[in-house]
Amino acid sequence: MKLTSWILAFLLLTVATVIALTLSGVRPQPDMKVARLQAVEVLVDAGRYLADIAGCRNCHSDLQDPDSAFAGGRVFDTRFGSYYSPNITPDEKTGIGLWKKEEFMVVMQYGVSPKGAHYYPVFPYTSLSSMRNEDLLAIYQFLKGQPPVEKKNRKNGRALFIWRNAVQLWKRLAFERKIIQPDPLRSAAWNRGRYLADAVMHCGECHTPRNFMGIVDNKRYFSGDSSHMVMKARIPDITQNKVSGIGYWSEQHLLRYFKTGTKPDGSVSRHELSGVAYHTMNYLTDSDARALVTYLKSVPASR
Repeated sequence: MKLTSWILAFLLLTVATVIALTLSGVRPQPDMKVARLQAVEVLVDAGRYLADIAGCRNCHSDLQDPDSAFAGGRVFDTRFGSYYSPNITPDEKTGIGLWKKEEFMVVMQYGVSPKGAHYYPVFPYTSLSSMRNEDLLAIYQFLKGQPPVEKKNRKNGRALFIWRNAVQLWKRLAFERKIIQPDPLRSAAWNRGRYLADAVMHCGECHTPRNFMGIVDNKRYFSGDSSHMVMKARIPDITQNKVSGIGYWSEQHLLRYFKTGTKPDGSVSRHELSGVAYHTMNYLTDSDARALVTYLKSVPASR
């Protein structure tokens, strides 16, 4: 980025920050409604599964330290700066040990910390906020039962979002919590696959292009990006485009990829994001894997 561009970005952020500071400071209230109460054991088991397929373990663990599950420290080097995942173990000093479930729900539903700070959107609350309340509470119950690890969070190397107040303005432009409603004209498998893709596994956070402000362009849903605005890498097209996408992949091709990261031609993904296959998708149950395939097979080809 040229110096003049950086100066312009700085001036725009300054203006944005002033505007953000004038916005309402009312903290959002958690949506705690659930269809039915579940036993703690059921919640923990469900939470373990959801945390795995949602990538919580993958993102909140230092890949160089195998004993640091959920203790944070993994770096995400983006075009907007370098961000380190935080400690989400129940340690009371450095983790989420003091968080109440209501506070956890606000974090997941609105991207606001218990102290009222707005999280940077490298944390995909823009998609996770669409998860059902029962599922979010299950993840909370699971995380609270994990071994506490005292590990301080690393300082982010920010570029664009210099001040957290600027994130508040970004949210006004880019984020609105949306509840995914089942489509009665579609099968149960399709609806489950859509929920997994758009909420739990938040596929669009990487596979849908973004503009210069990091806002997802849903007109190009799942169409990938040759120079991703966030990940500094080529993100593949996962629409039914038979040239640039996965339109020629069979159901068995997709199921094998979910488990092993192996493409139809026998090659194995080497990109950093291929870790998604090894550390998230491979946890999918057979029925959920098939549901995800059903949904992906319905996504129109990119243009």
